[in-house]
Amino acid sequence: MEFLLTGLSDDPLIEALLFVLFLGIYLLTMTGNLTMLLVIRADSHLHTPMYFLSNLSFLDLCFTSVTVPKLLKDSCLRRKASR
Repeated sequence: MEFLLTGLSDDPLIEALLFVLFLGIYLLTMTGNLTMLLVIRADSHLHTPMYFLSNLSFLDLCFTSVTVPKLLKDSCLRRKASR
């Protein structure tokens, strides 16, 4: 059984532009979340008040690491069917 991924556009130029845009957003998200985790970890005064924020940052790091690379990989493929 297969399903067809229609993509965001049929124009290769727009697909390349969207790939670069999503890659930039992904890299900014990863950098921001990692920076936040490192800052909270480095300063012992921030451990207790920022506990919830560090958990959210870690979850965002995990969720974006799963979904966005798959989106970027699928946008590069010419065959738009997936199993």
